[in-house]
Amino acid sequence: MKVWDVDARPLIEILYTNKTVASAVVFSPDGKRLAWTDLWQGILTVWDVTTRSRIADLTRSSKHEAAADFSPNGEMIALVGEDRRIKLWDAAKLTPCGVLTNDFDPISLSFSPDSRTLAVSGLTRHILEGITNRLAFWDLTTRRKINKLSAAAPLAMVVSFSHDGRMFAIGYFNGEVRIWDFKTERLLAEFTDQRSRIWSVAFSPDDAWLVAGGADGAVVFYDVRARRVFRPLTETSWWIMFLAFAPDGKTLASAEGDGTIKLWNVATRRSALTLRGHLGRVSRISFSPDGKLMASCGTDGTVRLWPAPSIEEIQKAEPTTRPQN
Repeated sequence: MKVWDVDARPLIEILYTNKTVASAVVFSPDGKRLAWTDLWQGILTVWDVTTRSRIADLTRSSKHEAAADFSPNGEMIALVGEDRRIKLWDAAKLTPCGVLTNDFDPISLSFSPDSRTLAVSGLTRHILEGITNRLAFWDLTTRRKINKLSAAAPLAMVVSFSHDGRMFAIGYFNGEVRIWDFKTERLLAEFTDQRSRIWSVAFSPDDAWLVAGGADGAVVFYDVRARRVFRPLTETSWWIMFLAFAPDGKTLASAEGDGTIKLWNVATRRSALTLRGHLGRVSRISFSPDGKLMASCGTDGTVRLWPAPSIEEIQKAEPTTRPQN
């Protein structure tokens, strides 16, 4: 495994630091803004990417906030956390535009590609207690809950819509990964290759791949069309906290529990580069829409901005041996 040489490139920027945990970071769809959350203080902050300056704190100190995201149309920001409420903001005006009262504390959210539906799921703690149904869907036009995929709800931890909106992936508390047809609610595929709680699932931009990672320390590639599984030959000794594809779909970034970020060549499903900088677990990663920047945050309280390596750099650093299928 090679460590990326950044000496000849722009320096890694630390945009924010605090004695707390940064739990989520995400670029707006136009790439002009960056939002992140402070887990313990419950603050959602929006920054201007060009000027590297803070625009606004959308929340004051409150209960733990786990995840946030921009809607695909760029009109809304959603925030989920421990108070069983889903908070919504107008992304242009940065003003509140709604609060949804949920039945559980979610840690994961996913907008449908048309920005009309919001899925939330998860369990804030490591030990299962109380409600086992951990999945909900909200109509963002009517602000009402939708009765969908009730059979998929028990022990659902993390969720993701496919980019065409037809499929819906769920990672579960027991390590299972399932893909559902969102319209018909039919189970399309079920994988049991991971042994522990799933912390992240993500579709590639062309929806050909689904990746999942979690507490067993493996980034597993699922071929959506062929229903095949590709598990790496080696695993980290740490959790996989989050997974994000580059906009061109050629690169995958994994947020690792040992404080590193690993870059994967999707074509070969091999990890080639390791980025070091965070002093604690990396919580989240986000690529800018043009693929030139990568933002990360972690338990060291920092939000960092990296020049994203190109696929050519990753291929150059990649091991010469081919992966086993």
